Amino acid sequence: MGMGTVFLWYCAAGGMLGVVFDLFRLGRRMIRHPKAAVIAEDLMFALVLFCISFYGLVTKTNGVFRWIFLFGEAAGFFVYQLTISRFVLRWAEWLLRMILRLIGWIVRPFWRFICFWVRKIHFLTKKLIFFAKNRFHGLAKQKQNDV
Repeated sequence: MGMGTVFLWYCAAGGMLGVVFDLFRLGRRMIRHPKAAVIAEDLMFALVLFCISFYGLVTKTNGVFRWIFLFGEAAGFFVYQLTISRFVLRWAEWLLRMILRLIGWIVRPFWRFICFWVRKIHFLTKKLIFFAKNRFHGLAKQKQNDV
């Protein structure tokens, strides 16, 4: 395989890393993260970056490290980020919100049914406990009066 082909493979890997980075960004947009979680996500992204780079290094270049390949990976990442990342991220966020909304529409009736019965059972147990306390308290007073 020629150097130009390997360089293009690394550019494609950089674009793929851009997609992985957008997945992390999508998670941050959907759910607020504390700083520790952001740091952990950044470390996971660095680990993914290392694994993809190492895999390419071993399989495509037979373990020979060349700076031009890392430049290709960075170029692929930045080209992806500067061109289609914004659109992919907006589309993915919209799609995820629609999926969550659909799941909410499906789950909501079941959740309301469960909440309805939990409230009824809670109300009945409170009444039962109140009745039992008054009934047994009345019996205890009656026994004291009989003595």
